[in-house]
Amino acid sequence: MKFILNVRKIEESDVRSSTPFVPDEEDYEMCLKAFADDISGISGISKVVQSGSSIFIDTASSIGQGELKALIKPAFDTNTMQNLRFVSLVESL
Repeated sequence: MKFILNVRKIEESDVRSSTPFVPDEEDYEMCLKAFADDISGISGISKVVQSGSSIFIDTASSIGQGELKALIKPAFDTNTMQNLRFVSLVESL
């Protein structure tokens, strides 16, 4: 199955003690690439392509949206994600 994961850079309204500042574009791109790399290492995921703020994910088997969300959830708990925010995860045609 194919999915599109959309994320965004944190904004001023997201700034908290865990995310004390809005990253510059270079830091955002670096975090986004590292996040896509983390996802590509998850068992059951066969291909990951990052384009802009979207990450295109192909699963090796018929993993559903809920299962994929559970598989990638630990990647959201990394330091990389302090500069990114989840927007959506949708099945792609």
